[in-house]
Amino acid sequence: MIAITGLSWLALALRIRIKRAFSYCLRIWNLKPFSVAGIGEVLWDVFPDKEIFGGAPANFSIHCAGLGANSFVLGSVGCDSRGIGALDFLRRRGVNTGLLQKHSEVPTGTVEVNLDSHGQPSYVIEKHSAWDELLTVEYLDVFPHGIDAVCFGTLAQRNKTTRLAIRSLLSQMPKESLSVFDINLRQSYFSRELIERSLELADVLKLNSEELKVVSSLLGLSGSIETSLRAIMNDFELQLIALTRGKDGAFLMSKKGASDQSGLDVDVIDTVGAGDAYTSALVLGYLNRWSMERINLTAIEISAWVCTREGAVPEIPKELTDLFN
Repeated sequence: MIAITGLSWLALALRIRIKRAFSYCLRIWNLKPFSVAGIGEVLWDVFPDKEIFGGAPANFSIHCAGLGANSFVLGSVGCDSRGIGALDFLRRRGVNTGLLQKHSEVPTGTVEVNLDSHGQPSYVIEKHSAWDELLTVEYLDVFPHGIDAVCFGTLAQRNKTTRLAIRSLLSQMPKESLSVFDINLRQSYFSRELIERSLELADVLKLNSEELKVVSSLLGLSGSIETSLRAIMNDFELQLIALTRGKDGAFLMSKKGASDQSGLDVDVIDTVGAGDAYTSALVLGYLNRWSMERINLTAIEISAWVCTREGAVPEIPKELTDLFN
């Protein structure tokens, strides 16, 4: 056995830091794409007349792939026709499916979706699906080359098995990787403890106006919107918070500043997936070290475009994807 001196350890650490810095520079110069992953539910949105692929973490990964990222989904599907269809759909949209687990006894998830006259969705979620049974994995096993950002929410944590798998993976992530909590409160599948624990594991929080009301009530926050967001940021040591407001735009806050942008006037077909599109642009803009204004404006533009198309993950046009090149 060869003994490694303190000087040798210093040299090794320095080489590792240089390698990471070089890799980051390649990404910034668009010579190497950022690697991102959505963790959680993979499902099909069942409308009265059709089925459309869905699931917030999967939608996030698809949009990120469309914007040029090296994109993964970590979740579980059933060994059924919907599971096969999900794998095929993700691959066709440029998402790496190598981390998707297959469950032989539980079906691929479904959500019944109904739209009101303004295109706003309501959901009825299948009570037990394959994505409730995600098995725990080791960070270095699934991401041997590292990951720049992961996105997770509350819905996939409704079942203990998947909740423990998500928390285990997040707790193993290196400090330089970004954990994004896109809260996505659905039905009654959340609690104060779940939200607090998720915030403790997160670097970034994204939520909408209605979700902020719920979170503020659960956490005992009062005062203005900005006061509540600042309290959340400080209490949980977050780097960034995004509050989306539908047609009224979005408010983006970091410890160094904020961006308050109005929405865009578009002809809305449906709003399913618009928040996931915003999150994807937010994450990639932040990884690229854009200004708050640029991140917020671009994310609003992309999410507004998604609202003009049917379904959660329409293919984003080149004029928008080029914003990231």
